[in-house]
Amino acid sequence: MKQVVIRAQDRVARLMGLDPGQRSSIVRGMLHPPSGDATGYWLQLLISVVLATLGLALNSTAVVIGAMLIAPLMRPIVELAMGLATGSPPLAFRTGQRAVASIALSVGASAAFTAMLPFHDPTPELVARMAPTLLDLAVAAACAVAGAYAVIVSNNSVATTAAGTSIGISLVPPLCTAGYGLSVGDWEMATGAGLLFTANITGIITVASAVFVIVGFGQSNIGELERAVDDDERFGTAARFGFAVASQSRRLGLVSRLVLPLLLLGAIGYPLLEAVNEMTQRTAIRQRVATILERSAGDRVMEYSLDLRARPIELRVVLVGDPAVARGLEATLRGELAALGKPSARVAVWAVPDATAVSALSARLDEVPRMLAPPPEPEPEPPPPLEARIRTAWPAEHGGELLAVWTTDGPPPQARITHLGPELGSAGRELLVKAVTVDVTPELVEETLVEVAPPVVDSAAWVDDALVLLERASHHPRVHVCVTAPPPPRRRPRVPPADTRLREALEKLAAAGASAGASANVVVVEGTSWRLVPQTSPCPVAPETPR
Repeated sequence: MKQVVIRAQDRVARLMGLDPGQRSSIVRGMLHPPSGDATGYWLQLLISVVLATLGLALNSTAVVIGAMLIAPLMRPIVELAMGLATGSPPLAFRTGQRAVASIALSVGASAAFTAMLPFHDPTPELVARMAPTLLDLAVAAACAVAGAYAVIVSNNSVATTAAGTSIGISLVPPLCTAGYGLSVGDWEMATGAGLLFTANITGIITVASAVFVIVGFGQSNIGELERAVDDDERFGTAARFGFAVASQSRRLGLVSRLVLPLLLLGAIGYPLLEAVNEMTQRTAIRQRVATILERSAGDRVMEYSLDLRARPIELRVVLVGDPAVARGLEATLRGELAALGKPSARVAVWAVPDATAVSALSARLDEVPRMLAPPPEPEPEPPPPLEARIRTAWPAEHGGELLAVWTTDGPPPQARITHLGPELGSAGRELLVKAVTVDVTPELVEETLVEVAPPVVDSAAWVDDALVLLERASHHPRVHVCVTAPPPPRRRPRVPPADTRLREALEKLAAAGASAGASANVVVVEGTSWRLVPQTSPCPVAPETPR
């Protein structure tokens, strides 16, 4: 039976253009890489990472392809698959170490380079690498066959690099997308791209190992090949550890060879199943949207676009009809998409009067910001002026009657408010400012007209308050000041009393009103003590002779 398998492997190798006698030289070349290999490899990888990051950020497919042509990451992964296929610890450990270091360098360098960019918008090139599916795994498997075939037909490192460029888009760009997501704090982007890379490397290692086994690389005397190169001091720690294991006649058994592929398959199994479910959901969304548009609008729908890769998904429709029909259809579409698990979907339905308008709108669709709400019907009115907003929001039950509002443009805008009653206080003014702020926070100055009377304790300070009240009231024709005044003293004392200034001010106001030919707004009647009350209604008792 063993001889049958060997003959079958030799036949397959010849069919693929591989002389069975060349297997050992191919494995020996992987165990003993050429001098200077490390420097060239890391330089190519770093350049490809920079190019891929720029291409993804600029949404340039051409730049991403340039990164594909340089990326050497395929080489250590294919060599790792050869190490698993032949059971060689030195080859598996050395190439595995290089692959892990390459992954870390790619993600770290991409994140650092992204942080230096002046913009961080999620381009379509980035979004396209956030949602892997089983199709991506199939693509990686096909690329793995191409990479393994390049190794089989030639041991030239240029051929291996050429195979790597054929799938570079499946390795370096997802790693750079993951680094981009980590740099900008977009964990969904980072995890999605990481899953895509894991799916790709799983397909490559699994399929390439199977190809190497099928063509008979396991027939090579791997122990003899390892002993021929284990005295080279250029090997790193991982390779030397592998040689130490091999020197003890310990090979990588079948279980050891299957551990890595199985672990990778387990890591991507459930997410890829979820991706399949997502694809099923997308198909259901497409069919449902098409059904709704056909049933609700029929031939009135001129065109529509549904972007299921956007975050969230975007749907826009152009139909012939009136705005009421468009709003109804938009509400229906939003409800159906919410029922299908997409409650945050962006939906916009434009209504145009005829086909001519459709052509004009179609020509300008690229100028319309993506998925903004349709133009309002009618256009929103500008906010009312600051004075009107203050009068609307004025708390009359706490601040009393509002007398006047003067405003000036900013920045920032300012308003001076005069009202009857006590001050609003800092808390009241803060609430009023919040109520009237639209774009810029205004500054409010409060001026009050309140009742003035002398305190119980003898003090002349109340006279200053009374004079301020009279002065402010003189600027408002609607305000009446009802004054109750005690009779003047019969004898003038040596030192005038404190209220002399107030009596003089009242006499001047009365004289000014008489000279202007108008009735005075300050009415004085005799009483037992001083009291000044501002109000907008006339005073109840008029004196015979104003004082």
